[in-house]
Amino acid sequence: PACKQLHLTTMKLLLQQYGNVASFSFRHFPLTSHPYAVQAGMAAECAADQGKFWAFTDIAFEHQAEMHPSIFKEWAEMLELDTELFQRCTKSQIKKDIVLQDFNKARELGLSGAPTVYINGEKVVHSYEALSGAIEEAIQGFAQRL
Repeated sequence: PACKQLHLTTMKLLLQQYGNVASFSFRHFPLTSHPYAVQAGMAAECAADQGKFWAFTDIAFEHQAEMHPSIFKEWAEMLELDTELFQRCTKSQIKKDIVLQDFNKARELGLSGAPTVYINGEKVVHSYEALSGAIEEAIQGFAQRL
């Protein structure tokens, strides 16, 4: 629920506002309290292969209560993905290492919960004001170096 709240409000606004001047990275941190988190992460990575990572992530958070691997194909169809390719990708579990590597990296950083947001390697409180302020500061820092 906390990740859903952050993603559907703050992060969507930040992506709209800064998506053309900042790079956004998403790292998976599939909590064991969410039984399909690993599968959802793999499905998002399979959607990313077709340029639809963020769109798939939006749907996953919007429909979090319906989360189950059996619905991922329906979501892929909604996004007009090549569903045959998507299904092969998800069934093969070829993206599992990506999801688990992200998880392990987060554990190495000492993270125990989600969401956690970093800007230029610095952990930032995930309010819109704090995040947009940190992004603006980063942009100004880069502009001064040019």
